[in-house]
Amino acid sequence: MNNRFMVYSIKIGSVLKRILQERRMALKEVSEETNIPYSTLHTWLENRQPKDIIKAQKLANYLSIALEELLFDHPA
Repeated sequence: MNNRFMVYSIKIGSVLKRILQERRMALKEVSEETNIPYSTLHTWLENRQPKDIIKAQKLANYLSIALEELLFDHPA
């Protein structure tokens, strides 16, 4: 039996940067609209792993993308 699994690296920063640029949105605006602290969003821009999956899901919902796409740049 051949067990295969995929290992994905966290890409939240590059995905968030791309979406902000495409939609001409400011990080402060996203922070205010989602009630996610600016400092948290800024940390994610540096591709640091989200510690609060609920906030990450809230951001994905706000951006109208799947959580998997936000975290791994892999559409669901």
